[in-house]
Amino acid sequence: MLHKLGYHADVASNGKEVLRALENQVYDLVLMDIQMPEMDGIEAIRIIRRSWSPGPKIIVVTTLALDLCHDLCYEVGADDFLAKPLKKDELKAAIEHHMSCALNTLSGSQPIASELLT
Repeated sequence: MLHKLGYHADVASNGKEVLRALENQVYDLVLMDIQMPEMDGIEAIRIIRRSWSPGPKIIVVTTLALDLCHDLCYEVGADDFLAKPLKKDELKAAIEHHMSCALNTLSGSQPIASELLT
């Protein structure tokens, strides 16, 4: 979906991989799942916010009930929240909203770290 929108994405399968990717590359945006093996998205967001300032924008993408984890995601530092299954238009709008100043960079050489688990 990101490719169809014109973005390059690096994929990580768990929170630890996201942290390793952030140590090696500057990312503008992270799409973060909450339910992941080894390190969940909530813990990964906490570490990102402590370790990288200001750090990337973080959009939580999850199948969990919105009302159950919505507040917690914002408390730990998420910038936005999208429910799965993702709709292309909603994803595009969220990226544009959070990255309006960096859209030219995103479609160029800066990839997006993404946590998209099915």
